[in-house]
Amino acid sequence: MRRQNIPYTAGCALALGIFLSNAAPALDGAAPAATAAPVAARAAEDRPSPLDAALRSFVEDQASRQTATAGARLHIDIARLDGRLPACARAEPFLVPGTRLWGRSRIGVRCLEGARWTSYVPVEVSAFGSAMVLVRPVTSGEPVAREDFQLQEIELTAEPPGLLAEPAAVENRVAARYLAVGTALRAEHLRARPVMLQGDPVKVVFLGPGFTVEGEGTAAASAVDGQSVRVQVDSGRVISGTAREGHRVEIR
Repeated sequence: MRRQNIPYTAGCALALGIFLSNAAPALDGAAPAATAAPVAARAAEDRPSPLDAALRSFVEDQASRQTATAGARLHIDIARLDGRLPACARAEPFLVPGTRLWGRSRIGVRCLEGARWTSYVPVEVSAFGSAMVLVRPVTSGEPVAREDFQLQEIELTAEPPGLLAEPAAVENRVAARYLAVGTALRAEHLRARPVMLQGDPVKVVFLGPGFTVEGEGTAAASAVDGQSVRVQVDSGRVISGTAREGHRVEIR
């Protein structure tokens, strides 16, 4: 038979359009069937097992107990238990001795019934809470004033221990070293404010049974309240006493 070239006309275009529009619903209906099983399988894999839920409850409870900062907000990531382990009818989580659930850590899981195994699961606990953060630099020996810091929420687990969250903690304290803007204040950043500085005039108080004698002197060094300090008295002698508030040195 002789093959003829049929010109592409508007009629052909209309017929092709009708064919495609009728075929589209069938094609659309077939697509979900091909992917339904994998989607269902992924959903089953993502669904936490009863043991996963028990592990999370255990970690949340233990982490809350170990968090020293009251009201800290916890974010917990727990890895899945190894799916290759033999089936277990009853398992229990436990803390590895010496473990603190703070930052990256791990918990143990032991099977008590149905199999005999012990496994360890990686855990990461992030704690967020209030801390005193400097909004201006403070030089060594300078008092830390209330306007020098703000209470801000930070990640506590990303900082060394000893963070301060109570403004009263800086009263009568000075910076132990230079502190830059953005520093989260810790106890080690501060030291007691001196009650006298080297060269300050001081009152020397001699205390004895039933008597008190006062004199004048000069502090030979800086000292905080309760610290031993050497004082040069008017006679030129150097004696030692206990530094007290008010530029006083007590000698007993």
